[in-house]
Amino acid sequence: MDRNHKDNPRGLYLFLAAVISLSIWFFVDNFGNNGSAFSARQKVSEVPIEYTGLSALADRGLMLVTDEETTEDIDLVFEGP
Repeated sequence: MDRNHKDNPRGLYLFLAAVISLSIWFFVDNFGNNGSAFSARQKVSEVPIEYTGLSALADRGLMLVTDEETTEDIDLVFEGP
């Protein structure tokens, strides 16, 4: 049962696998994380700052905070794919 190389479709399968893998690589490179074509940006304004662990810092002399409540806030910008 010798098979002829013309009957063996292994070369065709290797060629199709290479074409499919290159197509997927091209798509991911252009539209995935590297190309960042689908990058989203979200801005969140006036996020209040809450200080915690002040007593531990004050015991070490690292921070002096008055007893008054502060009303500080920050703006955050989130960006990613």
